Amino acid sequence: MKIDSPDILHKSDAGGVLLGIKNLRQAESAYKKILQNAKKYKKDAKINGVLMVEMAREGVEVILGSTRDPRFGPVCMFGLGGIFVEVLQDVTFRLAPMWQSSAKHMIQSIKAYRVLKGIRGKPASDIKAAQLSILRLSALVSNHPEIRSWTSTP
Repeated sequence: MKIDSPDILHKSDAGGVLLGIKNLRQAESAYKKILQNAKKYKKDAKINGVLMVEMAREGVEVILGSTRDPRFGPVCMFGLGGIFVEVLQDVTFRLAPMWQSSAKHMIQSIKAYRVLKGIRGKPASDIKAAQLSILRLSALVSNHPEIRSWTSTP
């Protein structure tokens, strides 16, 4: 379960994420705790509610993003997501629209590429899905100039 608030970007930092909810009683308790934590973290936060979502399987979190440069137009970003984007700042940028080879090169050019390929017994990430996500984002921001910026952690 996690807080749904546009004012709380880092939900885990705010105590706005609770995992392993197995029954109704735990869900009710988690709901109250998440709301309490969110209000404590940011008193004036707009809270839309609490989301109950299926937990993603273990893997490597990535980040996709885009911004619109006034001179060059849409620029796409790819890198490791979650806490790693802040700590390692291991991201790469390319102009959109782009070819499949550009998306592949984006993925291969981050320092943590070996992590995505699978390391120390961990399975490889779905690199083709990441490549497809980059290409779709590239097409989206290229075809919709009204999109000024975009960030996603698929």
